[in-house]
Amino acid sequence: MFKYIWNFIIMFPKEIKWFIQRGRRGYADCDIWEFHTYLSDVISGGLEKLSKEGIGCPESFYDEKNEDESFQKWKDELSYIAKGFSDYKDIVLKNSKLSEMVYSGHEMIFDEVGFHYEPEVPEWKYKKYDEFIKVEKKKFQEDIIPRFIKIYDNLWD
Repeated sequence: MFKYIWNFIIMFPKEIKWFIQRGRRGYADCDIWEFHTYLSDVISGGLEKLSKEGIGCPESFYDEKNEDESFQKWKDELSYIAKGFSDYKDIVLKNSKLSEMVYSGHEMIFDEVGFHYEPEVPEWKYKKYDEFIKVEKKKFQEDIIPRFIKIYDNLWD
């Protein structure tokens, strides 16, 4: 209990500083450490909000005959890209956790239960997880990023 109170006391000034930095320039010094995950979080949140509350639709998605369908396609595209950024962030953060566990002599396992730690599990499971990470990152780079670039100029409401 004392440890948590002490950490709060020590971290509080830094949290205030980071809050002010985010307000002034959109990011804080602490966000730079894994900037890609910070940006993924911001982009996925913004796209999701735009898909739920946006009232506009770009011309490339608009069809006069099917106005409602046009708006729905646009919102679906925004949601799809938002989920892609969110999934990417989750995978990168889980991969960072895995690396920490590997170097500390523990192993983080991903299965139907989710992520959990097991001591001294065979090396082939690491390789299997590494392949999973590579496939997911490649999907992000080849599917989500090009779609995001395509709609980038249309991110308005």
